[in-house]
Amino acid sequence: MAGSGFVVKGHLSLLSASQREAVASAVTRAEQRTSAELKVVIRRHGWDRIDRTAARVFHRLELDKTSGRNAVMILLVQANRELLIHGDTAIDTKVDQIFWDETRDVMVEAFRKGDFERGLVAGIERIADVLAEHFPPDDTPKNELSNEVVTDA
Repeated sequence: MAGSGFVVKGHLSLLSASQREAVASAVTRAEQRTSAELKVVIRRHGWDRIDRTAARVFHRLELDKTSGRNAVMILLVQANRELLIHGDTAIDTKVDQIFWDETRDVMVEAFRKGDFERGLVAGIERIADVLAEHFPPDDTPKNELSNEVVTDA
């Protein structure tokens, strides 16, 4: 999927409690439009390549166990200034790399301005648009995963 660097202003949490709540609400709204699941994960450090870290976190959070194998994770690694959007197997068969690159670019533009909430919400909304097209709501269990932002997973 997509990966790119961004500028981190400050070394504390990227999002306040109210901003994390706003991002979780954006995930909830997005998931009402699709059978897919979304998860936002923020880590302070990454000691490995971001794609390897994403694969481990995706598995650890059991995002690979959704009924439709259609979960998407947005992973930010703060100290490394990295972003990766990681989708499960069903996502990869439907969504091309150009979409992920464009979504990453929209998010990174906001991140570079220090507006992580706006960047994450914009990314979530773009992802929801494409997921709703390929994975409309159905009879699978709803909200298989918590919508809260995960930190230091």
